[in-house]
Amino acid sequence: MSKIYQLVLHALGIASFSYSFSILHSLSKGESFFFSIHVISFLKNWFMVIAVPLEGLISILYWGILIYDEKLLFDKPRLPILIDLGFHLIPAICLWTDFLFFTKEFRKSHSHIFYLLLFAFSYAVWIQFYFIKFGTWPYPLLSKLESQQRVGFYFACFALCTGIYHMGAFVHTIFNKSLPVPTKQKDKAL
Repeated sequence: MSKIYQLVLHALGIASFSYSFSILHSLSKGESFFFSIHVISFLKNWFMVIAVPLEGLISILYWGILIYDEKLLFDKPRLPILIDLGFHLIPAICLWTDFLFFTKEFRKSHSHIFYLLLFAFSYAVWIQFYFIKFGTWPYPLLSKLESQQRVGFYFACFALCTGIYHMGAFVHTIFNKSLPVPTKQKDKAL
């Protein structure tokens, strides 16, 4: 299996793992399920904090770089379009739809940015280990960059992912505003 597909499958695994908590949450109607509803909701939200902006970042970077120059992503011919959409667009659409319309418990937090930073740092370290072990970078784009440029690229990806998180949190508040509850006014006798 190609190295690029392995990385894509890891990203899809994170997305589907996060989405599975949403399914568990909707299946459990009470406390008799294996997890309590609060545990499932907490885990789903925790994974969504990383998976939603990450899938947004993957889609933006992938399609942006692909439009600019597909040789920066692939050494070999591209995937068929339906498979490509299934890897790089559909997971983002599903996660964003779930996040914006069905995740009511989300609250923006500074700790979420720390989680994104921790993930970005871990991913950058993993990419370095990948290069050490296999002698090649998973994306041809990374082979064209010097070490300092690669660090800048990782930081720019983290900054973009953080921006996507903040934008998503803002849009989430728009779609999930609490509607004012109408109050009964007493009829005044004239």
